[in-house]
Amino acid sequence: MALSVFRFSAAQVRWSQAELDQLQSLWLQAYKRAEYLANSTANDVFIFPKKWGCEELSTPINIIAQELCNNITRCLVHDDVAKSITIQELQRAKDEWMCNTINVITMSSMMRWSSGNGRRCNTTDGPDR
Repeated sequence: MALSVFRFSAAQVRWSQAELDQLQSLWLQAYKRAEYLANSTANDVFIFPKKWGCEELSTPINIIAQELCNNITRCLVHDDVAKSITIQELQRAKDEWMCNTINVITMSSMMRWSSGNGRRCNTTDGPDR
């Protein structure tokens, strides 16, 4: 239940990097407790990909990113005010982050969240969208 409540509201909260770090730490601690593991157990086994022999479990940032994408998709479904505002905001974000496509904005956002730096996209992968 807590996950569904988090999923519902997380994308609408402006999180600081410190809050995301603390949330990630608590999240991983919960995974360890669920498996009856010591807190000193490495975090990597929970979040790295399955192809590396890990569990690839959800993290707060994964869920926030998924819900942001879902919210944007829902806003673009109907030809209405929500769609026009969303398109304007996406265009503004492309200009602000110096990106050529929406996909590059997504990649830049994920890199920025994971590294905490950078607001510039250097990739050109296709026509403007």
